[in-house]
Amino acid sequence: MVSDKILTSKDVQLALTLKTNQLKREKLASLTYRQVSRTLTEFVWRNKNVTNMNDAVNDIMNLDVAKVVTYLSLNAIEQGSKLELDSINGILRGELDD
Repeated sequence: MVSDKILTSKDVQLALTLKTNQLKREKLASLTYRQVSRTLTEFVWRNKNVTNMNDAVNDIMNLDVAKVVTYLSLNAIEQGSKLELDSINGILRGELDD
């Protein structure tokens, strides 16, 4: 887990922005800041105690495409398992509800 103080620091936010832009340029053009942030908080740091900013920034800079895609895939499976069959059929037909 990572503290709110670390997550809201300007240095961590800058590192997240830089990593997001790097991953967008390299492989994932539609990647968002929120997806990168959630990959770290919900996947990388889920069982890890991040106590200082140096560790947080180091984890951010070492984040790779494989970890982001793994998190996004697992998240999609989890979200999909909560949907009703009619919703899934609608999505497959291109009928997206907000």
